[in-house]
Amino acid sequence: MSKHRIRLCWQEFYNRSCCKEGIKLIKNVFLINCLVLTFSYAVTSVAQSTDYYVSPNGKDGSSGTSASSAWKTFKYAVPKLKPGDTLILLDGTYSEHLSIDCTKNAFNGTKDKRISIIAQNERKAFLKGDGGDPPFSLRNCSYWIIEGIRAESKDNADTTAYGMKGHVFHIMNSSDITLGRLLGAFPNRYTNTHVFNIANSAKILIEESEAYYFHRHGFSISNSSYVTLRRNYANSRGYADLSDGYRSINTKMGDEGFVFYLSTDSVMENNISENNLAIIDIGQRNTIMGNISLSNVQGFSLSHHPKWDSEFRDNTSINNVAYNNTSNGFFIRTPMNVVAENNTSIKNKDSGFKMDNEMSRPSRNVSWTIYPSLAVRNSLAVNNSKNGFRTDDVNEFSSLALQYLRAFANYRDYSTPGVSLSSSSSSDPKIGNCIVYIPSGSPLKKAGKDGKDIGANIIYRYENGELTDNKLWNQSTGQFPCGATVPGINDGSDFPDSACVNVHKRLNVGVNGCSIP
Repeated sequence: MSKHRIRLCWQEFYNRSCCKEGIKLIKNVFLINCLVLTFSYAVTSVAQSTDYYVSPNGKDGSSGTSASSAWKTFKYAVPKLKPGDTLILLDGTYSEHLSIDCTKNAFNGTKDKRISIIAQNERKAFLKGDGGDPPFSLRNCSYWIIEGIRAESKDNADTTAYGMKGHVFHIMNSSDITLGRLLGAFPNRYTNTHVFNIANSAKILIEESEAYYFHRHGFSISNSSYVTLRRNYANSRGYADLSDGYRSINTKMGDEGFVFYLSTDSVMENNISENNLAIIDIGQRNTIMGNISLSNVQGFSLSHHPKWDSEFRDNTSINNVAYNNTSNGFFIRTPMNVVAENNTSIKNKDSGFKMDNEMSRPSRNVSWTIYPSLAVRNSLAVNNSKNGFRTDDVNEFSSLALQYLRAFANYRDYSTPGVSLSSSSSSDPKIGNCIVYIPSGSPLKKAGKDGKDIGANIIYRYENGELTDNKLWNQSTGQFPCGATVPGINDGSDFPDSACVNVHKRLNVGVNGCSIP
């Protein structure tokens, strides 16, 4: 029985009202009878759900209920899936698009019985796209689970620049969707496309998935709400624009590793963006926590959109690290009621933290006048090429609090004219080579506001916006929680300096004198 089947079985078992009331109202003999009847009901209910199989070597018209009787095509299989059913993809290359539309060829799942599509062996079921329709798309659906699949698109000059075509994993107008342990690469560079494209959707979870070789976005969340990005990795590997292709922002590599684009009430937790433009939040009521921006152009860009009249409001950035980026570590522009705390910015080529109100300028041809409000506290800037902390347009802020900051060995530690720096200093933090956490011997321990550390500690996992006591890094190897490796795409031997499986070494987790946190 699969793991999600077991979860559903016990959920039904637990929720039966007779057992809940029985615990309080009847004697043990009646309670036992109730439990037996309920368990029998749960098993019967779950038994109505079916595991089906599909294979590149299968045959439509067979039973589909075993690997030896697998179906061949998604066109045949998808309409047969009912709530609670699972479609298992056997190993191999699938050239057919896996296209799911719950207004046309598929059913919705339910809260208690989701429909699942999973790879039998993680990332060995390969969806091979042609640069047109996405190799995987899910539209107008609710309560689905997608796990363990690998997919790629490719360059195709015959595809139009906008629309749904050319993406790798495409989710639109859907809700209550879980995507896990997926591996995607090579969206069509002739179009404005992404590896993971989530649009006009809600209640989406993408967990422990990887994106490589993209010219636009690794993980793009647009016009959506209540989306969670958790423990994912994005690396464009210098995938430059084509001379006659779609023009991206950063033509020599991918744009955003992760972006909330006009999205709200969403969470990024424990993600890593490497060799891309930035991690970007252009939205409202979003939370970014425990993330790492490594060797990007900009570390974190938290801002109004430069074109659309949409405020960057009520957002939080907490416990994030910007390291070795070619511009600023944290770039916060025209914020409204924004809090940035316990962040670390190390060895960036511009400022560690740069804050201004540029998006309210007449030169931007915008229709608003904004008086920003921002609090930056318990944060650390070390060895940045320009400023540790820089604030411009100070007189335009309605509220600006810079508290419990530590800046050291920057070209200029503080450039904040007219701003009071409460409980801040420029002394050696004594963190050694450690990047993702503050070591025990550092004077930054418990030196911040409310007795917190100054700087980020990315040690434990976040789950649904809450810090847990589960360690993030593998306690034997130091590795980030990556998925299965595929030779030539994300394995450490072919990519010793640009894969998820070895990113911990570039972050000094378990190496260079920094023990595994």
